[in-house]
Amino acid sequence: MRKLAFLILIVLAIAIQFNSCKHEPTQPIYNGTDTTGNGHGNNNGSENNQTNDSICFNTQILPLIVNNCATSGCHDATSRVEGLNLTTYSAIRRMVNPTTMKGSLLSVAQSTGRNRMPPPPMAPMDTAAINLIKKWMTQGALNRICTDANGCDSSNVTYSSKIASIVNTNCKGCHQATNAGGGISLTSYAEVKSSVQNGTFMCTVHQNAGCSPMPKGGKLTACDIRKLEIWIANGYPQ
Repeated sequence: MRKLAFLILIVLAIAIQFNSCKHEPTQPIYNGTDTTGNGHGNNNGSENNQTNDSICFNTQILPLIVNNCATSGCHDATSRVEGLNLTTYSAIRRMVNPTTMKGSLLSVAQSTGRNRMPPPPMAPMDTAAINLIKKWMTQGALNRICTDANGCDSSNVTYSSKIASIVNTNCKGCHQATNAGGGISLTSYAEVKSSVQNGTFMCTVHQNAGCSPMPKGGKLTACDIRKLEIWIANGYPQ
């Protein structure tokens, strides 16, 4: 009898130990758009978790597309050529497939034929712009929204290290030699410096009264404006 009771106690102890070691399956935690189709995400249309290498849709991809594709007479909210309004994340996202790294957005940007985007006489997207779109796609083409709260690196502000990328992303599409909006080309250090020195550039960046607001898609982040101000104060280092 004692042996039976002892065996029962052992069985109970093993059962308790087994149950205490069981865990619920760990589910990935998402803070943004579910682009995988697996049902995760908070459906708020944005992904705010980023590392220093993460591509931000609102400050890197959207301005690039707006300035190269969503211009007047093309794919802006008014013209909607071919029914496309490429000023929103949802519309742009439908044109890429991160799984296969393909999609109409990438194919027309890389095209050299008549279907190229942006179309002639505008210059094609350069290698840096196309690589940025590819990198965004490899990260899942997420709607990452970045703000200055995520950190602003305003150290070592030179034209080549900080300013050129701001101008190329937000301005170059409308201000290039073959499509100089307002007669202003911003494709080189000398051109950007000249525009800043005559007061035009920063007036439009700050969107002051009497100046045409730039960029078209909204306003530069406070971080980017701060970098421009530092660059100017330091004497326009290259």
